[in-house]
Amino acid sequence: MTTLDARRAGYRATKALIKVGGACNEKCVFCHATGFREIDLQPADVLRKVDLARRRGFEMVVLSGGEPTIYPALREIIERVYGHKMLLGFVTNGVRFGYPEFCTALLARNLRYVYLSLHGGDARTHNRAVVAKTFDQTVAAVRNLAGRGVALTVNCVVTRINVDALGGLAELLAFVPDLRIKYSFVQLRGAGLENADALVPLASEAAAAIREVIESHPAMDVTWGGLPHCLMPGLADRYDDLLTNHVTVMSEVDEERFFSVDTRDFTKTETCRPCVDAGRCTGLHTEYLARHGDAELAPRHGPRPNSFDFERDEIHVGAPGVACPVRGRGEPPWGAGRSLYLARGDGRLELYAARTRDFSDVEIDRARAAGQLYVDVSEKAAPDDFAADLRLARPHAGCDGCPDRGPCPGALTTDGEDVFTRDDAIVREHLARLAGRVLDVGCGEARYRRFIAEGVDYVGIDPSPPSGAKGVAAGRIEDGVPAPGPYDHALVLRSYNHLSDPRRALATLCAALRPGGTLFVCDNVPFGLVRTPEQIARARAATGLSFEHARNDGLTDAVAALAGLPLRVVASGDVTPGRSNQWWLRAERA
Repeated sequence: MTTLDARRAGYRATKALIKVGGACNEKCVFCHATGFREIDLQPADVLRKVDLARRRGFEMVVLSGGEPTIYPALREIIERVYGHKMLLGFVTNGVRFGYPEFCTALLARNLRYVYLSLHGGDARTHNRAVVAKTFDQTVAAVRNLAGRGVALTVNCVVTRINVDALGGLAELLAFVPDLRIKYSFVQLRGAGLENADALVPLASEAAAAIREVIESHPAMDVTWGGLPHCLMPGLADRYDDLLTNHVTVMSEVDEERFFSVDTRDFTKTETCRPCVDAGRCTGLHTEYLARHGDAELAPRHGPRPNSFDFERDEIHVGAPGVACPVRGRGEPPWGAGRSLYLARGDGRLELYAARTRDFSDVEIDRARAAGQLYVDVSEKAAPDDFAADLRLARPHAGCDGCPDRGPCPGALTTDGEDVFTRDDAIVREHLARLAGRVLDVGCGEARYRRFIAEGVDYVGIDPSPPSGAKGVAAGRIEDGVPAPGPYDHALVLRSYNHLSDPRRALATLCAALRPGGTLFVCDNVPFGLVRTPEQIARARAATGLSFEHARNDGLTDAVAALAGLPLRVVASGDVTPGRSNQWWLRAERA
């Protein structure tokens, strides 16, 4: 394996992060671990977690702290990791890596990943941040590790101390090979919260400084984290966090087992909801938001996906039940929320993982709770006929009562039922009862037109109608109706989440309806697709695929958008397990 291949493998390997204690040989002014300074795990507890990481199938153990390289039983821990034939990683201040013999010894024990802290391009800046004279030693560590097959990231925490001099670090490291620099916006935790007034710049100020570095050093591998995506426009591909480094679970000093990496310290506000980056972005740190509000946010409008993929990862022989082949294994490497098992009829139990960053853990959990996971049975790049291409995945009966169900994501199966055609019958029945003048919004090729009784006065509107579509005008309903009202009925059928401004569109429709006229809206909530690697590869290779949804609103969101309008909801249907992902509502004009 070349050093480049080893470095790439270090970034790609699935990682379990273990915090061994709070002791440290620096005293960073923003340190998260101030509450654990005097606490170290017993070696037996660390070894137990290493063994657990191995049983759960992780490829690498990453040690963190405090400062893990000064942990008293470090040699014993390293030998246990090496004995398991696992890779080794560190989140470290780098001081001990300044000794060449220390680096060489760890490289011989499969060291493949180092996330090292250096907070400025000069001694004064860095030493102020860490309250220690360690700049020279840390720079020596970078030189000792670079170009030796290690996935090496130099992390710089952005504070008031260095926000005006971030470029100095990039200039210092410009000629170091095989290196990634990450600028992380300071979090208000531990000492960072205690020193917040003197330490924390505005998020927009930090973002501008980081963008300037990236623009000034386009050839360097410079990434960022801890900021909302809207403050770093065009740089989503440079976003870096634990998950992008395939650190999927971690265990704090005071935790008995591993927990999925999450973003519980961050919050998104109502301002974030229509943003195109709403899924991949974590928002602002909760403490920062409490102090500064969300006025700095600048949500970007644009299309976003309404589905995410679970890609097949492993195949086991067997089925759920007493002899289940994954009994006792616990959570898969990507956590229970982002994993599932699919029981095939041929005796295979397949593990799937959702690695998407377009959907947050909360959104994925919401789709799972609503039962909106589907097996893709098509050979297409993307399913476009849900009734033919998708089969609803339901919980497997063999998992009922399983004592290991807690950490296990559970198994799903399919029964072949076409839930889409069944649930769409509600829409067709409503259309069959219409009479008079009908306005169909976002109708495309007027796919529902054939279900409307003959003799109605049909008017359609769509931003891009196909040529020759009878009775369909080009336009956006937000800009006005295609022909003057009043109308007896308005339809927004599976086009609500394509509207650029739902509130404005609904107000326009309300004004166009006669008193007693009806509005019928239906659309889909996000869903997960269970797909094989071949299907994923086909989708990635396809051209012409694009996102079309402006948002992923559900029934509750649509009802809220009607508030204050003279429209009364008289009937509705929400998405629930066992049904398709389509919701609907019917309202009457007062």
